[in-house]
Amino acid sequence: MTDEDIEAAKALLANPDIGVKQIADRLGVSPATLYRYIPAARSANSLDI
Repeated sequence: MTDEDIEAAKALLANPDIGVKQIADRLGVSPATLYRYIPAARSANSLDI
């Protein structure tokens, strides 16, 4: 993932209506990859990114 992908994912994670799977699909990665780059995604409802 690029730095831009990570920033986009963080912005999307701030929206509680968008799930990790949807974000991962949009970025063309698996949810596991998204969690690897953004560990806080595991608790996306209480993000402090």
